[in-house]
Amino acid sequence: MRALPNGAFVESFTTEISKGLRPSKQAPRNSKYLVQSQGVVGYEGVLKVLDTLSISSIANDPNIILSDFPFPQLFILDKHILVCNRQSILELQDNVFILVISGLAANNKWNVLSSHDFIYLTNGAVAVIRSPESNTYSISSTAPISSAVCNFNGQCIVGDSN
Repeated sequence: MRALPNGAFVESFTTEISKGLRPSKQAPRNSKYLVQSQGVVGYEGVLKVLDTLSISSIANDPNIILSDFPFPQLFILDKHILVCNRQSILELQDNVFILVISGLAANNKWNVLSSHDFIYLTNGAVAVIRSPESNTYSISSTAPISSAVCNFNGQCIVGDSN
């Protein structure tokens, strides 16, 4: 670390940046991996900085995103970014959140599974599917309604306590 004439310090982290984030918490100390990421998210296989999002970036009614805990929920998927409220789902399109479906049955937190452009969402009261062909969201009468979902080696596992 070197000191500049104005009293500031400069440190170069080229090795750490080139190695990226540590692959697991079991990485040994002093292995030159970064251990924390702030201001960026893993998106499409790389770390990306998202443009600043605010309530004004909601195309319809900005109040639709305001709710009590644990809502809104933010889901950053492989190809999509969703905000789920108690009874509505918004999708980020061109840095603006668009209301894609509303009037849903309210229950618990949302659970999400995605595979490229296909998305399955459930909250224990309703199942919502995003069609990869039409890019639209709809309530599904055939998909299971559950309270837990998991992607295990490419296989969707859906569970419920009932």
